[in-house]
Amino acid sequence: MNRAALCVLWTALLPAAVTAAEFNVTPGATDDLVDIALGDGVCDAGGGVCTLRAAVQEANQTAAGDRIVVPAGTYLLTLVGPNEDLAGLGDLDLLEDVEIEGAGAGLTVVDGNFGDRVFEVAFGVAVSLSGMTVRNGRVEPPVSPIGGGIVVRTNGSLDLTECAVEGNRANHGGGLNAFPGATVSIVDSLFRGNRAEDPTHKLADGGAISNRGELDIEGSTFSGNSADRYGGAIDSTSGDLSLRNSTVSGNRAGLLAGGIAATSTDVDLVNVTILDNADIGLLATSPAGHTLSMKDSIVAGSSSFDCAFDGVILDVEGKCNLDGDGSCGLDEEAGDMPATDPYLGPLLWNGGATPTHAPLRGSPVIDTGENATCEVVDQRGAPRPLDGDGVGAV
Repeated sequence: MNRAALCVLWTALLPAAVTAAEFNVTPGATDDLVDIALGDGVCDAGGGVCTLRAAVQEANQTAAGDRIVVPAGTYLLTLVGPNEDLAGLGDLDLLEDVEIEGAGAGLTVVDGNFGDRVFEVAFGVAVSLSGMTVRNGRVEPPVSPIGGGIVVRTNGSLDLTECAVEGNRANHGGGLNAFPGATVSIVDSLFRGNRAEDPTHKLADGGAISNRGELDIEGSTFSGNSADRYGGAIDSTSGDLSLRNSTVSGNRAGLLAGGIAATSTDVDLVNVTILDNADIGLLATSPAGHTLSMKDSIVAGSSSFDCAFDGVILDVEGKCNLDGDGSCGLDEEAGDMPATDPYLGPLLWNGGATPTHAPLRGSPVIDTGENATCEVVDQRGAPRPLDGDGVGAV
């Protein structure tokens, strides 16, 4: 056999390249039905209809990084079955890299029906969710009681963009739970009305999010979430936490930190508003001396203390921050505003993707931020710096 023939033979024996597929859920096909021929590369729950569950099942058959397009509608997960991990029953198990794109948070709704969590990102899998609402997920013993709406397993990653995560329940991480080694990015999203609940109070942390990995949040709002124990909005332990241009408002905890509870976590806050949370607004503790950096941010209106720090290396003085009760270690002489009412309006849709607290006329935060360190746009997407009072200074 000559060399050319041998080359052709070896080429023929190589596996065909796997290409990413796009699965388009059939408009109006909101019933929770499985794929009828799993692994054939065709999303079909019968009669040529592609359902959301069938699309997930087919995407799980390839490692090519598929895309699922989900049109407007409410997708109620009715196939109940705890501890099933192949997306055939219960939650939508995401076993391979995938992008799932809805028509908008107000249009595409995936509802867990309080029978299981909604999405599970498996070990080492990269997932993108955009333009949808994830609601009414619930997990409780004997199912692993973590991540009522979404769970991201070890070394998994999740990009959550322009989504709403609402009304989910779990013992730990009512809305979302990130395992150690997980990476989660949240952009322009709303976490509202999620709860970490446990009658024994042993695991009831992180009403909206329980984080043990790397959590990066931008342009997002956490409101009306609750935990029976720690971290009504966010509980972060042994991970990294970064918030920019975000709002944590009106959350509560049964024991400590209705806003944010950070333990052995490096925390970075830039242009963040933490307002009107029950008990402590911002709690950070670290026996190993983790860092907490806060710039151009507001912590006020907490029912107990705005801030409580223990063992944390602070970078807060002279960073143009404001607290309502003087508990955050700010320095007025360096340009901070300790023990000052920020004079903000109620949480409203003031423009942009998520609700915010707008400064009222005469608010001390108008034109007092640090231009060199603030974000180039605010949470609404409006440019910074901005002449807030119209008299020529920013």
